[in-house]
Amino acid sequence: MSELFTTILSDPPWRYRDRVGPGLGFGADRIRGRRGAAGYYPTMSIEEIIAMYRPTLIVGGSRDRSLAQLAGHEIADHAHLYLWTTNAFMVEAHRVAEAWGFRPRTILTWCKPRIGMGSYFRNTTEHVIFAVRGKLPVLRHDQKTHFDAPVGRHSEKPAIVYDIIERMSPGPYLELFTRARRDGWTSHGDELKCEPEEPIFKPRAIVEIVHPDPGLEWPT
Repeated sequence: MSELFTTILSDPPWRYRDRVGPGLGFGADRIRGRRGAAGYYPTMSIEEIIAMYRPTLIVGGSRDRSLAQLAGHEIADHAHLYLWTTNAFMVEAHRVAEAWGFRPRTILTWCKPRIGMGSYFRNTTEHVIFAVRGKLPVLRHDQKTHFDAPVGRHSEKPAIVYDIIERMSPGPYLELFTRARRDGWTSHGDELKCEPEEPIFKPRAIVEIVHPDPGLEWPT
Protein backbone atom coordinates (compact mmCIF):
# COMPACT_ATOMS: atom_id res chain seq x y z
CA MET A 1 0.00 0.00 0.00
CA SER A 2 1.38 3.41 -0.99
CA GLU A 3 1.99 6.09 1.64
CA LEU A 4 -0.90 8.40 2.53
CA PHE A 5 0.19 12.01 2.86
CA THR A 6 -1.35 14.14 5.60
CA THR A 7 0.30 17.50 4.89
CA ILE A 8 0.91 18.95 1.42
CA LEU A 9 2.89 22.06 0.47
CA SER A 10 2.47 23.30 -3.10
CA ASP A 11 3.96 26.23 -5.01
CA PRO A 12 2.23 26.07 -8.41
CA PRO A 13 3.82 27.81 -11.43
CA TRP A 14 0.97 30.29 -11.94
CA ARG A 15 0.65 31.52 -15.54
CA TYR A 16 0.66 35.32 -15.64
CA ARG A 17 -1.04 37.15 -18.49
CA ASP A 18 1.66 39.81 -18.63
CA ARG A 19 3.86 39.76 -21.72
CA VAL A 20 6.33 42.28 -23.11
CA GLY A 21 7.30 42.66 -26.73
CA PRO A 22 10.89 42.53 -28.06
CA GLY A 23 12.94 45.42 -26.77
CA LEU A 24 10.42 46.34 -24.08
CA GLY A 25 10.57 45.99 -20.34
CA PHE A 26 13.60 46.01 -18.08
CA GLY A 27 16.64 43.77 -17.63
CA ALA A 28 15.79 40.06 -17.68
CA ASP A 29 12.24 40.76 -18.91
CA ARG A 30 13.61 42.67 -21.88
CA ILE A 31 15.94 39.82 -22.83
CA ARG A 32 13.47 36.95 -22.39
CA GLY A 33 10.44 38.74 -23.82
CA ARG A 34 8.30 37.48 -20.94
CA ARG A 35 7.67 38.82 -17.47
CA GLY A 36 8.07 36.98 -14.19
CA ALA A 37 7.77 33.21 -13.83
CA ALA A 38 7.32 32.41 -17.55
CA GLY A 39 10.89 33.52 -18.19
CA TYR A 40 12.34 31.07 -15.68
CA TYR A 41 10.32 27.84 -15.89
CA PRO A 42 7.24 26.36 -17.60
CA THR A 43 4.00 27.72 -16.16
CA MET A 44 0.59 26.04 -15.90
CA SER A 45 -2.97 27.20 -16.46
CA ILE A 46 -5.52 27.00 -13.64
CA GLU A 47 -7.18 24.05 -15.39
CA GLU A 48 -3.86 22.19 -15.62
CA ILE A 49 -3.16 22.74 -11.92
CA ILE A 50 -6.65 21.58 -10.95
CA ALA A 51 -6.25 18.48 -13.15
CA MET A 52 -3.41 17.26 -10.90
CA TYR A 53 -6.14 16.11 -8.49
CA ARG A 54 -7.69 12.69 -9.23
CA PRO A 55 -10.60 11.60 -6.98
CA THR A 56 -11.58 7.93 -7.25
CA LEU A 57 -14.34 5.88 -5.61
CA ILE A 58 -13.23 2.38 -4.63
CA VAL A 59 -16.11 -0.08 -4.41
CA GLY A 60 -15.80 -3.33 -2.49
CA GLY A 61 -15.03 -4.80 0.88
CA SER A 62 -17.11 -3.86 3.89
CA ARG A 63 -17.78 -0.34 2.56
CA ASP A 64 -16.97 1.97 -0.32
CA ARG A 65 -14.19 4.48 0.17
CA SER A 66 -12.81 7.45 -1.71
CA LEU A 67 -9.22 7.77 -2.85
CA ALA A 68 -7.67 11.14 -3.65
CA GLN A 69 -4.41 11.66 -5.51
CA LEU A 70 -2.34 14.76 -6.17
CA ALA A 71 0.26 14.34 -8.91
CA GLY A 72 -0.02 10.57 -8.40
CA HIS A 73 0.46 10.72 -4.60
CA GLU A 74 -2.34 9.49 -2.33
CA ILE A 75 -3.82 12.03 0.08
CA ALA A 76 -5.30 11.10 3.45
CA ASP A 77 -9.00 11.68 4.10
CA HIS A 78 -7.99 14.13 6.82
CA ALA A 79 -5.19 16.40 5.63
CA HIS A 80 -3.75 19.92 5.51
CA LEU A 81 -2.81 21.92 2.39
CA TYR A 82 -0.42 24.87 2.29
CA LEU A 83 -0.79 26.53 -1.10
CA TRP A 84 1.54 29.35 -2.18
CA THR A 85 0.00 32.21 -4.15
CA THR A 86 0.67 35.81 -5.05
CA ASN A 87 -1.65 38.80 -4.74
CA ALA A 88 -2.61 38.39 -8.40
CA PHE A 89 -3.80 34.78 -7.94
CA MET A 90 -5.59 34.92 -4.62
CA VAL A 91 -9.01 34.06 -6.08
CA GLU A 92 -7.61 31.35 -8.36
CA ALA A 93 -5.68 29.78 -5.47
CA HIS A 94 -8.87 29.44 -3.43
CA ARG A 95 -10.49 27.81 -6.45
CA VAL A 96 -7.60 25.34 -6.77
CA ALA A 97 -7.69 24.43 -3.07
CA GLU A 98 -11.41 23.71 -3.26
CA ALA A 99 -11.06 21.74 -6.50
CA TRP A 100 -8.37 19.61 -4.78
CA GLY A 101 -10.88 18.72 -2.05
CA PHE A 102 -9.73 21.18 0.65
CA ARG A 103 -11.61 23.96 2.44
CA PRO A 104 -9.60 27.21 2.77
CA ARG A 105 -9.43 28.25 6.43
CA THR A 106 -6.91 31.07 6.74
CA ILE A 107 -4.02 32.82 4.99
CA LEU A 108 -0.39 33.06 6.06
CA THR A 109 1.47 36.11 4.73
CA TRP A 110 5.17 36.44 3.96
CA CYS A 111 6.25 40.05 4.59
CA LYS A 112 9.28 40.89 2.45
CA PRO A 113 11.92 43.43 3.49
CA ARG A 114 11.98 45.24 0.12
CA ILE A 115 9.47 46.55 -2.37
CA GLY A 116 8.61 44.61 -5.52
CA MET A 117 6.74 45.24 -8.76
CA GLY A 118 3.01 45.61 -9.33
CA SER A 119 0.45 46.96 -11.79
CA TYR A 120 -1.39 49.07 -9.18
CA PHE A 121 0.30 48.68 -5.79
CA ARG A 122 3.91 47.62 -5.29
CA ASN A 123 4.06 44.10 -3.87
CA THR A 124 5.81 43.39 -0.59
CA THR A 125 3.97 40.17 0.28
CA GLU A 126 3.24 36.64 -0.86
CA HIS A 127 0.72 34.30 0.71
CA VAL A 128 0.09 30.72 1.74
CA ILE A 129 -3.50 29.53 1.80
CA PHE A 130 -4.05 27.04 4.62
CA ALA A 131 -6.85 24.60 3.78
CA VAL A 132 -8.25 21.46 5.41
CA ARG A 133 -9.53 18.18 3.98
CA GLY A 134 -11.87 16.29 6.29
CA LYS A 135 -11.27 17.08 9.95
CA LEU A 136 -7.67 17.54 11.05
CA PRO A 137 -6.81 19.99 13.85
CA VAL A 138 -3.52 21.86 13.99
CA LEU A 139 -0.89 20.74 16.49
CA ARG A 140 -0.54 24.14 18.18
CA HIS A 141 -2.52 27.33 18.66
CA ASP A 142 0.23 29.95 18.98
CA GLN A 143 1.21 30.57 15.35
CA LYS A 144 0.80 34.08 13.89
CA THR A 145 -0.61 34.55 10.39
CA HIS A 146 2.38 36.57 9.15
CA PHE A 147 6.11 36.02 9.09
CA ASP A 148 9.13 38.09 8.06
CA ALA A 149 11.83 36.54 5.90
CA PRO A 150 14.47 37.74 3.42
CA VAL A 151 14.03 37.47 -0.34
CA GLY A 152 16.15 34.88 -2.18
CA ARG A 153 16.47 34.03 -5.85
CA HIS A 154 13.59 34.35 -8.29
CA SER A 155 10.47 32.64 -6.88
CA GLU A 156 12.50 31.04 -4.07
CA LYS A 157 10.46 30.65 -0.90
CA PRO A 158 11.84 31.12 2.64
CA ALA A 159 12.82 28.05 4.65
CA ILE A 160 10.87 29.29 7.68
CA VAL A 161 7.70 28.03 5.99
CA TYR A 162 8.82 24.43 6.52
CA ASP A 163 9.39 25.15 10.21
CA ILE A 164 5.89 26.62 10.52
CA ILE A 165 4.29 23.67 8.73
CA GLU A 166 6.15 21.04 10.75
CA ARG A 167 5.14 22.61 14.07
CA MET A 168 1.50 23.05 13.01
CA SER A 169 0.67 19.96 10.91
CA PRO A 170 1.48 16.23 11.22
CA GLY A 171 3.33 14.15 8.62
CA PRO A 172 3.83 12.40 6.33
CA TYR A 173 4.79 15.51 4.33
CA LEU A 174 4.57 15.98 0.56
CA GLU A 175 5.87 18.97 -1.40
CA LEU A 176 4.75 19.62 -4.99
CA PHE A 177 6.79 21.73 -7.43
CA THR A 178 9.85 21.24 -5.28
CA ARG A 179 13.12 23.09 -5.85
CA ALA A 180 15.28 21.34 -3.25
CA ARG A 181 14.87 18.23 -1.14
CA ARG A 182 14.24 18.44 2.60
CA ASP A 183 14.74 15.73 5.18
CA GLY A 184 11.49 14.12 6.24
CA TRP A 185 9.62 15.26 3.12
CA THR A 186 8.69 13.53 -0.13
CA SER A 187 9.59 15.84 -3.01
CA HIS A 188 7.85 16.11 -6.37
CA GLY A 189 8.91 18.70 -8.94
CA ASP A 190 10.63 19.25 -12.28
CA GLU A 191 13.00 21.83 -10.84
CA LEU A 192 14.79 19.18 -8.82
CA LYS A 193 16.57 18.36 -12.10
CA CYS A 194 18.09 21.79 -12.70
CA GLU A 195 19.42 24.85 -10.94
CA PRO A 196 16.45 27.00 -9.91
CA GLU A 197 18.02 30.26 -11.03
CA GLU A 198 18.66 29.01 -14.58
CA PRO A 199 16.18 30.64 -17.02
CA ILE A 200 14.50 28.37 -19.54
CA PHE A 201 14.58 31.21 -22.10
CA LYS A 202 18.29 31.80 -22.62
CA PRO A 203 19.55 34.97 -24.33
CA ARG A 204 21.67 34.48 -27.45
CA ALA A 205 24.41 36.65 -26.03
CA ILE A 206 25.93 36.75 -22.57
CA VAL A 207 24.42 39.78 -20.89
CA GLU A 208 24.75 40.95 -17.32
CA ILE A 209 21.19 41.41 -16.04
CA VAL A 210 20.96 44.42 -13.77
CA HIS A 211 17.74 45.97 -12.53
CA PRO A 212 17.71 49.77 -13.10
CA ASP A 213 16.67 50.26 -9.47
CA PRO A 214 18.91 48.23 -7.11
CA GLY A 215 16.27 48.48 -4.39
CA LEU A 216 13.74 46.47 -6.37
CA GLU A 217 13.30 42.76 -7.00
CA TRP A 218 12.00 41.02 -10.10
CA PRO A 219 8.32 39.98 -9.99
CA THR A 220 7.45 36.42 -9.01
